[in-house]
Amino acid sequence: MKRTFSENDSQIHVGAKERFALELPAMPGAGYKWEVEFDSSKLALVGETHKPAGNVGGNNVQRFEFESLSTGKVVVNATYKRRWEAQALEKKVFNVTITAKA
Repeated sequence: MKRTFSENDSQIHVGAKERFALELPAMPGAGYKWEVEFDSSKLALVGETHKPAGNVGGNNVQRFEFESLSTGKVVVNATYKRRWEAQALEKKVFNVTITAKA
């Protein structure tokens, strides 16, 4: 079973070789997008999708799907910004602990 985490889950615990998703609210119509950085020896990004908002002007959901590669700790740094702007609107840090069994 793939588990899904949100912007409120700063501490994430998963098992080795487990797939999980991180969903963050986004407004791509205004040019904003989340970018993630992480240690690729611990995690693999296997997919990124957008789910549209249920109402006009609402936040979409940007979904990142990861697979844990090996045990240990890894930090996922998420930055919310427009591609053409240097300053980020928001930053979030997710601490992921990968164990032999979740």
